[in-house]
Amino acid sequence: MRSDEFSAPLFHGGNTQLASKKFGVPVAQWIDLSTGINPFAYPVADVPVHVFQALPYLQPTFMAAAERYYGVTDILPLAGSQALISRLPEGLRALQHKSVVGNVLLPTVGYREHAQQWLNAGYEAVFYNSFAEAFDTQTIDDFISKENIQHLVIINPNNPTGLMIDAQTIQGWAYRLNQRGGSVIVDEAFIDLTPELSLLESPLPENVIVLRSFGKFFGLAGLRLGFAAASPRYLNHFAEKLGPWSVNGVAQWVATNALNDLGWQSAARLQLVENAACMQQTLFDTLVLNVTQTTDLRIERIADHPLFSTYRVSKTFGQYLFNQFGVQGVLLRIIEVDDAFCLVRVGMLDMKNTQQVEKIQRIIHTLSTQLRARSRLSPCEHPAHSVRC
Repeated sequence: MRSDEFSAPLFHGGNTQLASKKFGVPVAQWIDLSTGINPFAYPVADVPVHVFQALPYLQPTFMAAAERYYGVTDILPLAGSQALISRLPEGLRALQHKSVVGNVLLPTVGYREHAQQWLNAGYEAVFYNSFAEAFDTQTIDDFISKENIQHLVIINPNNPTGLMIDAQTIQGWAYRLNQRGGSVIVDEAFIDLTPELSLLESPLPENVIVLRSFGKFFGLAGLRLGFAAASPRYLNHFAEKLGPWSVNGVAQWVATNALNDLGWQSAARLQLVENAACMQQTLFDTLVLNVTQTTDLRIERIADHPLFSTYRVSKTFGQYLFNQFGVQGVLLRIIEVDDAFCLVRVGMLDMKNTQQVEKIQRIIHTLSTQLRARSRLSPCEHPAHSVRC
């Protein structure tokens, strides 16, 4: 098992099977903090037998629930937003009737499947800085003007950097790209906690495609359900490419209940915000404080979201944290940025699960003790010290 398999471009969070092989911890014993999935999943009642037996045509009740929840009538259900992400580059090229493609503008850090699929389709990629403290809308303006940009991909809010771009700015870019037949793809997988910031809250430009994820906020990633909102021209084209029965009947039945349950949604948003604050204060603020006060290592929190938090550290220190948590059966997500540093993304834990909370507290205490002792070593002797931010 190579140590770099967890940082390969297409490695995704939640892979406890791979983690089990690497660290020798049985799958059932893992605490998985490597995803941004709600740990308080929507309660699923018994699914009627007929739901399993019938071919999964799109049910009117399901479609009505989705239209109410997302506030749009032009919407396409998907077997997870990934189902469309992999088809967008070729599909948009076909709609443009172009054999030669222009450039696509992508975030430097974000859900890596976006970049991978555009590159696989032969597009030339241009990247804008997706760290909030370094982001500048003028940079994207300049790219659109000078780099033959045909398509723009935005992750709003960005996972893992937390960058959020306002709807009015995106609409301005969409207008400019529409003049050359281009499009804007906005991945809103993590926006359910702040739906008022969604691009769907205002009329959608005709060349914008908004992707929404069901599984993250509702905590039911295994259903493989997502949605795309766009103009009928786009949706009809991709619906034809996806073919019939693209969303299974169980997913439709469960989602109909969840999307209609306004009381659960409101309570879940409040619960997630409170749980994230408690987790930050009780667990990881302690680690950050101990690292920064007792060593000259840097650990900087760059993003807070009710479903994840992200820390910027040196590449070597990030791998050290990943391994130290991993040998104890706690899976973190490491995202390589460059040769100097990486990001450590931490998903949410149910803070009422005292057994898991106490386990992570013990890991943090042990790590802090080790780092205090090793801070007295020379840099060449320190296992987490050979590369700094």
